[in-house]
Amino acid sequence: MKESQSSTSKPGLFQRIFGSSTSVGEVGNKQLSDLVTLLGSTAGVIEGDFFRTTAKQLASVLGVSHCVMGVILPGEPIRLRSLAHYRNGSLHPDEEYDASPSPSGQVLELGSYYCAEGIAEKFPLDPSLKVLGNGSSLGVIIPGPDGTPLGHLSVYDSKPLDNPEFFEPVLRLFANRASAEIMRLRAVDSSRLALQRLETFTDEFPGWALAYKDHLNGKREIVFSNSRCEDLFGPVTAAKIMADPTSYRTFIHPDDLPDVLARRQACRARNEQIQLDYRVKEDSGEYR
Repeated sequence: MKESQSSTSKPGLFQRIFGSSTSVGEVGNKQLSDLVTLLGSTAGVIEGDFFRTTAKQLASVLGVSHCVMGVILPGEPIRLRSLAHYRNGSLHPDEEYDASPSPSGQVLELGSYYCAEGIAEKFPLDPSLKVLGNGSSLGVIIPGPDGTPLGHLSVYDSKPLDNPEFFEPVLRLFANRASAEIMRLRAVDSSRLALQRLETFTDEFPGWALAYKDHLNGKREIVFSNSRCEDLFGPVTAAKIMADPTSYRTFIHPDDLPDVLARRQACRARNEQIQLDYRVKEDSGEYR
């Protein structure tokens, strides 16, 4: 897409933020201000709220009636599932749809697609476009780490888009943000699956197995624990440890604790495995 040229020789605010030479005069100070606000308001939003919040606010800032984010589903032919679908003032439930009879198919094939007018006539097999009549659309891919499409981010309206040269870099910016969120969610899902497999395996383990992480503020979070904690300590002590993992050391025999702490610290410093033998206190007060 050909970009309009800025009237100034130095990069303006829009160019520095969005990588486009469109000038503030062409965009409008309020629209630019709204976009900067949108960037800030979605920076800390995660998971499904990010997609819905971004679609709704993008439609408002860009002045369009439709904004859709879709992610490619496995299999052939290419189908997508909407991550967010904002249409005529409201968010609609997620749905699956084919890429081939719609502008989204062109976006996935070409990297971006702009239809200046007659969107319904150009894609007669997509019934959702009929309400747009002689309208327009612009979409860009949501890129994966290697640049191949994960999905698309598109806007539609029943009238021609006011400034498509302005729209495209904005959509690309938020498409990159959507890409990061999709990859984050996939990593979370992968971690959850790994933990589920670990639970299945360690439930047959004869001892207590756990995984934890330490935070910079000194708090310790148990990421995973199998069902053997109660067998080892008893239900009362086990509940205390699960509620406050840092309390675990209070149940180690006092004579063993200094050596346990020293060897753990050395193990962490060298990033090595370690095997320790020490006594722990049960609910009865006895050590084993």
